[in-house]
Amino acid sequence: MTSLQEFLDNLTNDQLVDRLNLALDGASLGIWDWDLRDNTVQFDRRWCEMLGLDHETTPMRLETWSSRTHPEDIAKCYADISAHLEGRTARYENIHRMRHENGSWVYILDRGRISARDEAGKPIRFTGTHFDVTATEEARQVIQQQQRLLRQLIEALPTAMVMLDRELRILSASSAWTTTYGIGGLSSLGKSLEEAAPNIARHWGSALRQALAGEQLTAEEEVTNMS
Repeated sequence: MTSLQEFLDNLTNDQLVDRLNLALDGASLGIWDWDLRDNTVQFDRRWCEMLGLDHETTPMRLETWSSRTHPEDIAKCYADISAHLEGRTARYENIHRMRHENGSWVYILDRGRISARDEAGKPIRFTGTHFDVTATEEARQVIQQQQRLLRQLIEALPTAMVMLDRELRILSASSAWTTTYGIGGLSSLGKSLEEAAPNIARHWGSALRQALAGEQLTAEEEVTNMS
């Protein structure tokens, strides 16, 4: 059986490049290679296509990236870049918005690492990839918006209701619920039920875990102060 290394050793440089391009195409990754000495950057065709740019006419310099990065995101990008170049992180990773040629904003997952140093050990090249995560980011924002609306709805309910996550942390609660059980309102958000209201956690714990396991439970009881 031929090992991977033996297989790669038998390929010509052109064949290796072809296979690398196929892999990058399949992963929809764009490549950038930044020369830190003069701020020139080599962007490949896929990188340019993500932003609707013509690879043949795209300026190969840092400003091509920075001028298209959203003004609210650029400072965090440079902070994350500096953290890696200064050795505080193992690699650079950041999600930021970039302006597409059609005027829309594209969310980019940007990853990179130092790829070359000078004789003194100073970084001189920084290489990485771009990946379009617009669909994922927009879906995440929709979910977050729906979660906010649900929390606001629960908080406004005249009846006693609480929303917990799968770890039984309090995500939202109506004032009727916190008043009924003598629990602090906003101060309880984010806390586990055990931490915010240990008596309630002991009383409801078993039933809540059964519900999380998919069991259908129905119960009625008179509510008393359990703080």
